[in-house]
This record gives sequence, structure tokens and C-alpha cells, in this order.
Amino acid sequence: MLFPTILTLISGFFNGLGFYYFKKASKKFNISIKGLMNLNLIKGVISFISGVCLYIIALKFGNLSYLYPLAATQYIWIILFGKLLGEKITRNKVIGIVLIVIGIGLIGLNS
Repeated sequence: MLFPTILTLISGFFNGLGFYYFKKASKKFNISIKGLMNLNLIKGVISFISGVCLYIIALKFGNLSYLYPLAATQYIWIILFGKLLGEKITRNKVIGIVLIVIGIGLIGLNS
């Protein structure tokens, strides 16, 4: 079960990275050819698709009921990437991260 676990964790990173680039792209985004050629938008799409593909491969080798909660690690990455965008990491966000990690650990005990 190690291989699908690692793939899912990497997938969470790429999904978080994709949302980071989507946020950066949103500053200059508009519905036009030029707007769709936004480099950050392209990076976001590539990152997100990479994450989804890794997750699909992980699902081939692992249990959905175990891997899906692991995908929640993307929320941890999103908070950290948000910090790079100047967003604050509040006490409530830290508590949320801790609860996600505890939840993942509890689910992992049953697998």
C-alpha cells in the first residue's frame, strides 16, 4: 500500500500547486485568447492534470476509502502556498491542518 500512498501524497502536492497558479492567474484572467494564454493558468492546468493523473494511478493500486482522505493533504499544501501569496496562516488554519493530519492517521490505522 506504500506505492499508492506516495502517489496520492504527491498528487495532493500537485493539486495544491495547481490552485496556487490558478490564484496567480486570476489577477490577469479574462475570457479571451490572450487571457487563456496566461502562463500561470497554463502552469496551473498542467499541475492539476498531473495531480489527477497520479491520483488515478494510485487508485488502480489502492483502496478508495484509504486514498481519498489522503488526498486531503492538498489542503495543507494550499495553506502553505497561500502563505507565498501573502495570505496569513491563522490559528484556525493550523487547527484545521492538525485535524486533517489526525483524521488521515486514524483512517490509516484501519487500513
